Amino acid sequence: MSQFTLIHNFKKKLRKDGTAIINLKAYLDGKRKYISTKIYVKPTQWSKRLSQVVDHPNANAYNAEIHRQLNELENYAYDWVRKHGSITLNQLDGYFKYDDTGSFTDFWKYELANDTKLEKETKKKHKTALNYWTKFQKDIQFSELTYNLIRDFDTFLYKHKLHTNTVFTHHKQVRKYINVAIRSDLLDSNKNPYLKFTPKLVPTDRTVLT
Repeated sequence: MSQFTLIHNFKKKLRKDGTAIINLKAYLDGKRKYISTKIYVKPTQWSKRLSQVVDHPNANAYNAEIHRQLNELENYAYDWVRKHGSITLNQLDGYFKYDDTGSFTDFWKYELANDTKLEKETKKKHKTALNYWTKFQKDIQFSELTYNLIRDFDTFLYKHKLHTNTVFTHHKQVRKYINVAIRSDLLDSNKNPYLKFTPKLVPTDRTVLT
């Protein structure tokens, strides 16, 4: 059975910005395979003892994503051995690619649960949007965040007889967490579906007291 660990900068080479990749290391029969998490941090932001990101503004999000990937890979290897009796490093190759396996929904849930800066009412709005999101589809991968998906979500919201501006607010929350993922280097900014989709917003009547 393969053994999995986390390793930072195994090539001993930093990028121009001073960061290096965090890899999942699979070890079997004296051989090693390194699988990219697509997360880069500086040497001072990685604790070898704890095997986690430290002193980084996105440390919580990064650590959650890294350990999610590690758990998925371990589960995949376990299931493979259970079904086939054994597994080779080559059979792991190409399996664990973030764009195909990363859950945006799980990322949103984690960020919302661990955001201590949100006011109570604001957090309530974010939870409401998340509830509609999971009713629309239970789990959505980062690779599924497309214009068509957001358009279908928009249609789904209107089918619930929501006001146009309420629909806009829910889109605002989805867009917020997509932007958080982009800032955390978990999603390419060019893949933001809201670059192509703009939710509607209508003026509201306000009574002016004189």
